[in-house]
Amino acid sequence: MKPALTFSVSLLFCATSAAAQPKLDPREANTRYEEGVTLFSQKKFAEARVKFLEACAAQPTPKCEKNLAAAEVELGLSAEAATHFRQYLDDPNSARDAARTEVERLFARAKSQCAEVTIEASPGAAVKVDSLDLGNAPFHQTFFVAPGPHNVTATLVERKRVESVGVEAGRTSRVSVVFVEPTQDPHETPTTSTTTTHAVVFPPPAGAIVLVALGLVGVGFGIGFGVDSTSRTNDFQSQAKTLSGQCAGGATTAECNSLRDARSSAETSAIISMVGYVAGGVALVGGVLWWVLAPRKATEHIVLAPSVGPTSFGVSGAFAF
Repeated sequence: MKPALTFSVSLLFCATSAAAQPKLDPREANTRYEEGVTLFSQKKFAEARVKFLEACAAQPTPKCEKNLAAAEVELGLSAEAATHFRQYLDDPNSARDAARTEVERLFARAKSQCAEVTIEASPGAAVKVDSLDLGNAPFHQTFFVAPGPHNVTATLVERKRVESVGVEAGRTSRVSVVFVEPTQDPHETPTTSTTTTHAVVFPPPAGAIVLVALGLVGVGFGIGFGVDSTSRTNDFQSQAKTLSGQCAGGATTAECNSLRDARSSAETSAIISMVGYVAGGVALVGGVLWWVLAPRKATEHIVLAPSVGPTSFGVSGAFAF
């Protein structure tokens, strides 16, 4: 088995070989595939791989991807084999292939012999690994690369960043090549922009306020008539001592009538005081509960924040192993 080629050379060869070929019709693609099968059986793996590349570019099918990856395994191209094995396994039609279990085993072996990289870049940025174009970010899958050093390049309009990184076989690495927002010139007067935020507020419900107010009035009545009841009771008791039983038996003298009026007034004030306390207390409790349990609602606030003026640019890049 030949030693693995570098990612930049082998995948570039893969891309340029396919791109250099004219567009094949289905019949020609099938012919290239059959030629590749014949060459593979003759152990001419490099020639077979070229035929499979042409066939898969024109007519990508699970069996074509599978055979292309098998040729790359024989050539020691673990990163490319892992890439094409994954394309085969991701195709729903491969689920019916009796060879799928064997492909899964070969895929696991190929992955262990290459490195897997997750690339994070600013949306729209064109990304390359070495000389291979990966397309524009964002990316939704990992990339398989050969172990060793690589250059990751991100380009966005006139901004460009190149990161050199070394990766190891059997390990997944993460690279972040994100262009940061411009920073503000300290001598520039900041302008203002609006930022909308949402907050949950609790406006006091009007009904709760009314209940609390009525409760306070009721308690006030209770206190006032309670004081009046105490005063009238004292007057009644004072008169009763003075008359000392003279009004027993329903006597109707002026003094006895006055004594009876004093007692009635004291009892009336006591009743009003009790009603005020009870009604006021109930209203207070109801108002407080209403206030606490009333549903919150979200309101929108506009907050002014300084904006940032474009004066320079930068790129942040990090690798996690």
